[in-house]
Amino acid sequence: MNRIALLLAGVAAAAAARAQAPTLPAYLKEVRASLAAPKLAPGGKTTLTVTVKIAPGWHVYANKPGDEYAVPTVVEVKPAAGVRALAPVYSAPTAGDNGTKIHEGEMTVQIPIVLAPGAKAGKIVLVGAVKSQGCNATSCLPPSTVAFQVPLTVGKK
Repeated sequence: MNRIALLLAGVAAAAAARAQAPTLPAYLKEVRASLAAPKLAPGGKTTLTVTVKIAPGWHVYANKPGDEYAVPTVVEVKPAAGVRALAPVYSAPTAGDNGTKIHEGEMTVQIPIVLAPGAKAGKIVLVGAVKSQGCNATSCLPPSTVAFQVPLTVGKK
């Protein structure tokens, strides 16, 4: 009986993990978010790094693509109590065929995170999203949004 309970618990945990994984559009291989310091004291600072892996043969436009018709890639973090996300810093793009700035292969975005001096101890889940449009040599897919979450633990002063 104990083995069956363990097996069922394992199956449930695997299903929950799959349910939490974001559905990715065809042009993305992975969207991963991590904190340089996942535990901070009130008033502390860390960096949220969002890594976007782009499928071979595809590209996304840079945050500032240099073409008014190109859909820029934007990474946002939703407001959370006691947390401030500063301006994101996007990795350097390359020039596409028509001079438009693009990312191929992999791009990273670093977002400084600052806790308020009065932030309450406990766990916070930072929620954000990557908004982008994937294109290949012949066409572009509709823009999409991929959500991410990353836990942050606020310690005591």
